[in-house]
Amino acid sequence: MEMPQWVLDIANDADAANPDAGAAVEAAINEVFKSPQLPTWRDTLVKHAIQNQVYAARHRRNLTINRQNGNHIPQPQVTGLSSAVAEVYESVWSFRIAGRELGLITGAELPDLEATERQQANGHLFNAELLKRLQSRVRPNQTVRQAVPETQLRRLWREVGAEFGR
Repeated sequence: MEMPQWVLDIANDADAANPDAGAAVEAAINEVFKSPQLPTWRDTLVKHAIQNQVYAARHRRNLTINRQNGNHIPQPQVTGLSSAVAEVYESVWSFRIAGRELGLITGAELPDLEATERQQANGHLFNAELLKRLQSRVRPNQTVRQAVPETQLRRLWREVGAEFGR
């Protein structure tokens, strides 16, 4: 929140009129507290402070929930066009796998992360194959539900699943 111009004017006038900084501050405070604009400004400051506290509390709560659930807190995004930033950005150590930075993964974590990545990849491949086979059965203006009877969809699901070990 920016300082209102009328407060800046009072501060500038107090500074110009008082060679002593402490006296200038006291003079400015006295003038601000005499101003008819003070109640409106005070209300705005209080509302702004309360709003900031609510947002801070919400942020802290979300961080706690994310940490308790084992979710990773998003890293701040780096912006910039320098060669140093580009070099760090393109580093293979910084490559992200399973929500983790590759260079920070321990050997003990590798087997579990590999299994998780393979399960996700197999799931995506299954989905892609199912969607590929449905393309010849569903017209552009139809939904899968409209074009494929459930019995046929179940059969197709089993066929594709058998190929992917499901």
